[in-house]
Amino acid sequence: MKRKIQHWWQLQQLRFSRDAPVGEAISFARAVADIRNILLCMPLEWREFRVARYVLKFLPTDEQGYHLIFLTPEEHAEKIPMRPGDAVITLDPSKRPSPVQFPPGIERRVLDLQYDAVVNMNTEFDLGLARLIARTDAPLRIGFGGKYSEYFYNVEIGSTENRFLLEGAYRSIQRLLNLENNS
Repeated sequence: MKRKIQHWWQLQQLRFSRDAPVGEAISFARAVADIRNILLCMPLEWREFRVARYVLKFLPTDEQGYHLIFLTPEEHAEKIPMRPGDAVITLDPSKRPSPVQFPPGIERRVLDLQYDAVVNMNTEFDLGLARLIARTDAPLRIGFGGKYSEYFYNVEIGSTENRFLLEGAYRSIQRLLNLENNS
């Protein structure tokens, strides 16, 4: 019970400490057109990671004016299909001080960069990752829908357990960010 109250309190603090005024909306078309730096929080679970990796293989390889920064577990880092100019921030889930925090070095590396969009590709809600995403100043934060996702993301994707529907959800994110390979 105490843990549930702590999570609720942290959610309330985050909800009321946002810089943006209530009711402020971004122009979605403008936000997508201005995207240059994208943080992709890769799935922590291997099953989901494999599907995300498959979808990312089809990103355009030519320079289109945007850069991807991947946040991924160390064991998955070498398996990401990288393009020139992309970067990886690795994390060790076993070194997290608590479920709602990341080590200070990881948080600093993530928060020191500016992002135009942040995408959480994990279908399971992770409060620590969601808090980290909310602390970025990205105008576009995309994640899978869940019980608390409305507090952290301004675009929610329907959650799914089916691998084929998951691939479709990842492709929707790809289309949403205009990262389709048009060749």
